Amino acid sequence: TRRTNLSEFEKGQIITLHRRGDSNRKIAEVLGRSEASVRKFVSRYNQTGDIKPPSKAGRPRKLDERTKRLLVRKAKMNRRQQFRDLRNEVCPEVSVRTVKCALREA
Repeated sequence: TRRTNLSEFEKGQIITLHRRGDSNRKIAEVLGRSEASVRKFVSRYNQTGDIKPPSKAGRPRKLDERTKRLLVRKAKMNRRQQFRDLRNEVCPEVSVRTVKCALREA
């Protein structure tokens, strides 16, 4: 079977049924999901009080979407401009390699 994430609607149903006092097994039967996924979601909801999954681990991105758009716009205005000069103009705190990667992704 293929795993799918719980939809927002299903998460709301799980919370409602759990608050009503239904067991995890009963909730799983009603929704057609595994008892383990219901148990895991209820446990996480009881700990955090939020239906959103926890944030992913790892280092935050150096460039946000707004800065990437600015880089692309400046690069299109002057296509012969060196990466180093573009970096110094828009975001001097990042490396030239980061600028190249951001432009390649765009």
